Amino acid sequence: MASKLITISTDVATLLLFHPDDLAHRHDHPIAWYTYDFAYGPDAAEGRLLAFYTGSDGGYAVRLTTDGLTPREKRRSVASWTFRYRSRHGRVLLDNTDGLPGEERMTDPAMFPDSWFELANGDYAVAVHAIAWHEEPGAHDESGRPDPDSLPNYVVSFEPVEDLTTVANAATPVELRAVRGWTPEPSPSTWSERIYLQSDDKPLDGHYPVLVASECRVSTGFPASIPAPARFQGFDLGDSDDDAWLPGLTRRMRMLAVAPAATAGRLALMARITGASQVGDELPRLSVVGGRLVRLGDVTEENNWPRAAVTPVVRADSMVATADLDRLKTAIAAAADANADFRMRLKSPGFELARMRAITSAEALTGWLLDFLVLPQAQRLELLSRSDADRVAALRALLETGA
Repeated sequence: MASKLITISTDVATLLLFHPDDLAHRHDHPIAWYTYDFAYGPDAAEGRLLAFYTGSDGGYAVRLTTDGLTPREKRRSVASWTFRYRSRHGRVLLDNTDGLPGEERMTDPAMFPDSWFELANGDYAVAVHAIAWHEEPGAHDESGRPDPDSLPNYVVSFEPVEDLTTVANAATPVELRAVRGWTPEPSPSTWSERIYLQSDDKPLDGHYPVLVASECRVSTGFPASIPAPARFQGFDLGDSDDDAWLPGLTRRMRMLAVAPAATAGRLALMARITGASQVGDELPRLSVVGGRLVRLGDVTEENNWPRAAVTPVVRADSMVATADLDRLKTAIAAAADANADFRMRLKSPGFELARMRAITSAEALTGWLLDFLVLPQAQRLELLSRSDADRVAALRALLETGA
């Protein structure tokens, strides 16, 4: 039997258990990759990682044990969740995400020997108990600080099992707070493939500013940085009290249409403005997130901005067989292996390819792919306007020709 009390702080309200060697395949993943179901879920299912949210930042006392709860802990246990874990290296790390493998790992776990717990190799059902330690009489001293003999915030109990699959798996970290009456449950994933779909839940009425960006890549669901028109050269965004980002464009104007040209009948992508910036004498830039595909109506000029009414593009209906979707996924993976430029455009290839494999709809998969292909913006928009079946066929052909 073994027990160890570890004190740890977190500024992301998250605690994790893992061995870094088991997550080496996540070395190129972006910060907070564990919040994405397609990344966390497979590792949790294989017993390589378990994570739970504490509900707040701060310092936590965590007791890791192979001997279960003490009678005192049982009386104050207010919520618990059982995870899978497979010990492969004779010990496990309690971490606050700083030592998690990824492109922004901040600490080397080897430098924190007190954060390790010796654990015999094998499969475990790991019950994490949230303890309402503050409810116990005498939990605080006269100054309000926790008494040295107070209970821990959490108890992590390792119980050997013969078959890891007999333990239920959560595809995302579990919200586990030390609040009486709290019901633990897996948290929502940071990501959903719906961001690549053409949303139609908001009406598009009125005349929208049109930003001409023929060379900029703007795709549904993706952030982009777009230079403002040349006539704003040298305009000082500053921190002025007026409400302007650029002349004639205020902070209240959150949506604009991004098009290769400001002419009636052209395809455009609605974009939500998320910010603006300027460095030195460079042109101001707008940060946007691409949204719904539209067609421009008659274009007029107002406050130095072209403006147009827009009509949402209605795509033709089609069916895409699962086999055809799988063939496109195979072609994407093959392109990532064979084409260094394409792989570089994925930025975090392992992460993005895992996301790609998790996508289930043809519209979302093709929308995701269009952001990573080198195409004129007019061609990207034209492909977005096609049916799902036509998109899948066209994009497979482009991948095979090395686009």
